[in-house]
Order: sequence, then structure tokens, then C-alpha cells
Amino acid sequence: MPLDERIVGYLDQVGLYGTARIGFIGINWHLITALVERWRPKIHTFHFSVGEMTITLQDVQIILGLPVDGLPLTGIVEQDYDALCLGQLGFSFPENSKGGRIPIRQLSTWFPNLPNFVNDEEVQRYARAYIL
Repeated sequence: MPLDERIVGYLDQVGLYGTARIGFIGINWHLITALVERWRPKIHTFHFSVGEMTITLQDVQIILGLPVDGLPLTGIVEQDYDALCLGQLGFSFPENSKGGRIPIRQLSTWFPNLPNFVNDEEVQRYARAYIL
């Protein structure tokens, strides 16, 4: 989904605008393979010739610009997913979804580009879809 200027305020409000600014990041499979080979699962670190390194939550916060303060979200969700999807996105829950998952291709079909003349509620739905 393209990042429309009208949803930027909503992304910023929930603390995800920094992540949206990153854009698409290509995967370097050679780098991933090299890191996997150097991962030590018993001590949760990468072992390099110059020493050991681990990735912390603060690293993720700084790189992605994500907020990490506040209480964690935990618990069991007992929702009518169809009603939730209809209320938040304006569409009924897809029949082929499993366990409350919405296929990304389905989202891009529902939300191709934000039309020019829409109300604020529709802009919020596009922002929610963008976050997903």
C-alpha cells in the first residue's frame, strides 16, 4: 500500500510513523545465512571474530523508531472477528482466514489507493489497513 499523506497523522499518533518511513527493505539472504551460522542459541548472542553481540529491544526501538514504553498488551482475545473486521476496516472477515488472520493480498485488494474525496472514517480505515 502506498503511504498517503492523509494517514501519516494517524500513524504518528500510534507511534508507527518511523516504521512507515523506512519503506521496503530488501532481504540480503547471504547476510541472513551468515548471521544464522554465527547465532548461539544457548546464550542468545551472535559470535563474531571480534567478540559477541546481541540485539536488544533498545536496538529495535532506535532502528525502527518504535515506541517501547508503557505496559505490555497481553491476554486472551475472545472477539467476534467478523464484527471486529467489519467495524475497523469496513469489510467482513474473509472466509479463508485462519485464527483471526487477514491475508496481506486481501488487504491490498480492499485498500488499493486512498481515493481523493473520502470522509475521515474512511481515512482511518486505510490507516488501520496500512498498520496491518
